Amino acid sequence: MQERQKIFVRAHAPYPSKDPWTPSNAPKWPNSVLIFDTETKTDPTQKLNFGCFRRYELKLGRYACVEEGIFHADRLRSKHRRVLQRYVDNPSNVPETETNPPQLSLKLMSRDFFLRQYFWGAVRRGDLIVGFNLPFDISRLAIKYTKAQKGGWSLVLSTRKSRKTGKTENNIERPRIVVTSINSKMAFFKLSSKWRPKEWRNDPRFLDLRTLTFALRNEGFSLETACDAFKVVGKLNNHSPTGEVSAEEISYCREDVAATGRLLNAVRTEFDIHPFDLWPDKAYSPASIAKAYLDEMNIAHPKKRFKVANKIHGIAMQAYYGGRAECRIRRTPVPVTLTDFTSQYPTVNALLGNWSVLKASTIQSRPCPGNVRKLLSKVKLENTFNPAFWKRLSFFALVSPDNDILPVRTVYNGRTKNIGLNYLSSDNPVWYAGPDLVASKILTGRVPRVIKAIRMQASGEQKKLRSTTLAGTVAIDPRKDDFFIRVVEERNRLKRINRPISDFRLCTRIRRGLHFKRLSEER
Repeated sequence: MQERQKIFVRAHAPYPSKDPWTPSNAPKWPNSVLIFDTETKTDPTQKLNFGCFRRYELKLGRYACVEEGIFHADRLRSKHRRVLQRYVDNPSNVPETETNPPQLSLKLMSRDFFLRQYFWGAVRRGDLIVGFNLPFDISRLAIKYTKAQKGGWSLVLSTRKSRKTGKTENNIERPRIVVTSINSKMAFFKLSSKWRPKEWRNDPRFLDLRTLTFALRNEGFSLETACDAFKVVGKLNNHSPTGEVSAEEISYCREDVAATGRLLNAVRTEFDIHPFDLWPDKAYSPASIAKAYLDEMNIAHPKKRFKVANKIHGIAMQAYYGGRAECRIRRTPVPVTLTDFTSQYPTVNALLGNWSVLKASTIQSRPCPGNVRKLLSKVKLENTFNPAFWKRLSFFALVSPDNDILPVRTVYNGRTKNIGLNYLSSDNPVWYAGPDLVASKILTGRVPRVIKAIRMQASGEQKKLRSTTLAGTVAIDPRKDDFFIRVVEERNRLKRINRPISDFRLCTRIRRGLHFKRLSEER
């Protein structure tokens, strides 16, 4: 049965190049850290009730707590403030600081005082402001919000009394914080509406440990599971937020902050195993880690190194398909066949010879329609088991699909947008990558109709390449070693002796920043 549907392809949208982020003279790990967590109402508004915070300082290679306190909503009801005051006055609720002399009692303050006395000072100095699911907690400090001009939310945290009218107005002496969430694990933070720009850093240091743990382990964590994975004492168990202000809720919030501090030290230890200069608050995903290794080996960013025409970028993007797995049957025992294999993306990169592309001095795209037609006409299944054959597949071809089996991005079942491998016929020609066309020939026995074809050809080698060590243990020389192969081999070795490092899975996400078909998607 044939179905006529719209199909969707990727496109390349040229935009002005931005200068790459470069770290300032500030240290990778600042000397001071502010960690906070908030507790809110459980109704749809989720307005702030109170929060807990700790200040940490770097001492003897670890962050030690030097100050602890509690803040509450500016208009919190009097009876709830009394609960907080009784908790602070209770001599058994002592601050867990590591100072001499020690802090004798918890500090209690309003949200506004916390912002003026602690938060804004930390932002201005370049201290790390740390949380777990930080976008949510910062949003709870906000009193107003609007949609930001370039996406995300612009949060107003501070107000003041107008000298002219006496009414409350936005405090223009304090910048807005713009939070742009990319997905459930990653968000960008920046300052906007800076009245005195020289007073405020261009690169504020906001670190969401949910993002950094994902970047290191390629796995999404809650605070509880992250503490377990990094082998530190976690948060209080068997607690469900009530939305009330009680001694139990206060202790729970304090312990969340303490667990976040312990997790920060554990994550810092693992992050520093890697020999690059990437700031922890700039590690947004495993792809950020992979790119940092490229920088460490002094491999130029492809988008800056290679002068590739926008048309070629568009061809490569149209031919790019990254599948998404879906679970259609859940919690039901059914027979299955395992079709996964280890390190798919770096294996394909190694077979295609893409490491030579990344370290090349130049790349050219040459027409090759006759060569591609000849290759497709003669290819057989057994050819694909020969690693040398894969080096011939670094091409893109414009084909006129006629019942060929090819990747198709479309709507399935009338509602699900996904990529499937389907029989495809199209009135309009479509660009596909070499491996997809070889697969179609093997599956159908027919050669796709090739209209045009171009081959990616790399030549030369970049100068000043330098060696590095993967996770501080495995030496890699980019001039001699294939980075993709070394990553796969090392992960398999570590899988048997050190599961946490193997879970880093640099290899499984390296495609985001390194795949030669996505030279145009530099972040």
